[in-house]
Amino acid sequence: MALVQKNINWKPYEVIYSAGEEPSGVYLIKEGVVELYTPEGLKLNEIGESEIFGESSIILGTKRTVTAKTGKQNVFASFIPKLNFLQLIEKNVALSALIKSPVKSISIACLFLTNLDKATIGVEQNNPILTPGVANLAEGPA
Repeated sequence: MALVQKNINWKPYEVIYSAGEEPSGVYLIKEGVVELYTPEGLKLNEIGESEIFGESSIILGTKRTVTAKTGKQNVFASFIPKLNFLQLIEKNVALSALIKSPVKSISIACLFLTNLDKATIGVEQNNPILTPGVANLAEGPA
C-alpha cells in the first residue's frame, strides 16, 4: 500500500476542509501556502512547503477544529489517507513523538484562541460566553 493516495492541486482561496468535518487524511504541501482559520474566521497560522496539516484532528480523534484554505497562490499537495497516516505513526515511534507533542500544544492554543475570540464577541455584547477569567483577558488589562 502506497503512503500517498493522490496529489491535489488547489486554486487560490479554495477551502480545503472546514471546521466540523470528519478528517479523511492529512496533507503534505509541496508548493504554496495554506491558511488555517477558527470557525469564527480568525486567522491562526500559515502552513508552507514541506509541512503537513490536518493531522491534529486525526491524532486527537476529533472533527476538524479549523478551516483550511489556500492563500493567494495555487497549492500543490499530497494526500495521505487517515489509515495510512495512523499506520505510519504507529510503526515509527520517533515520528509519532515528534508529531504528537506539538499537536497537543497547538490544539490547546487553538482552543484558547477560539474561545478568546468567542469571549471577545460576548464582551462586546456585554454577555460573556466563557468563564470570567477568559472574558477578562478579552477585555484587556484593568
